[in-house]
Amino acid sequence: MQSNKKNILVVDDDKVSLKLVGTKLSQAGYGVIEESSSRCVIDVLKNSKKNIDVILLDKIMPEIDGIEVLKFVKSQDNLRNIPVIMQTVDTDDSHILECISAGAFHYLAKPFNEEITLAIIDKAIEESNNKNRLIKEMKDYNFSLGLMTHGCFEFRTPVEARDLSFLISKSFPDPESVLIGINELMINAIEHGNLGIGYAQKTKLINNLTLQEEINKRLKSKKYQARHARVEFTRNKDNISLYIKDMGDGFDWKHYMEMSAKRAVDPHGRGIAMARMLSFDDIQYMGKGNEVLCTVKL
Repeated sequence: MQSNKKNILVVDDDKVSLKLVGTKLSQAGYGVIEESSSRCVIDVLKNSKKNIDVILLDKIMPEIDGIEVLKFVKSQDNLRNIPVIMQTVDTDDSHILECISAGAFHYLAKPFNEEITLAIIDKAIEESNNKNRLIKEMKDYNFSLGLMTHGCFEFRTPVEARDLSFLISKSFPDPESVLIGINELMINAIEHGNLGIGYAQKTKLINNLTLQEEINKRLKSKKYQARHARVEFTRNKDNISLYIKDMGDGFDWKHYMEMSAKRAVDPHGRGIAMARMLSFDDIQYMGKGNEVLCTVKL
């Protein structure tokens, strides 16, 4: 049950499916707005007085296809940060990648699976809250590294990674565009690097809603508590670069540089690709994968 009710916009031209999903989400404690017409959805998004926290959108719709609704959402300044979860029977790899590349947070295959859907919605809300909070803190933060040409910072926890993310982002020409990418890579350095949380294990922890609990546990353990990560900031006349290094065993980064249809249905695993697409001009992993150099051209 949600302590603060969040509103989910559910869109499906199949009214039986729409009612089933809407009922299950209502029982889980969400406020639900149901729409069976994609044209009406756009009107709702433009005019609704309710804050919409997540959109659960059927891809195959009459009149206006779901992918077009997704593109509309991502084109609007006041809507683009709403997580959109696509749901459809169409699980062809190219269609999954189309949705993820257009900005979908996640892609769920029909028929409706209550446990997985609720876990993904919870994760979408969590990430959206984190992103919005980061952006707000960055905008409110008055200090800037604009006069610094080189600096080195150490961090150990997700909170420290967050604070450093919006501090460092203020030194870039477009802080909001790099903020999420910086945060994603620094969180990777903690979770996958220093704390040794593997991909499959993280998937299970997210689905069980126990990821943060496991992070806190490992941060206090003797095995991991002395580990820290390092980020170096360098500015010259041509570019700004960030070098991030953790104390973990590394990973096979080659599989994560591009969007993958196989990972599109997982609740994570898109951070590096999204950082490469949206935040930086170049990302290079080095050594065993526990070092990464990110660059923005000036």
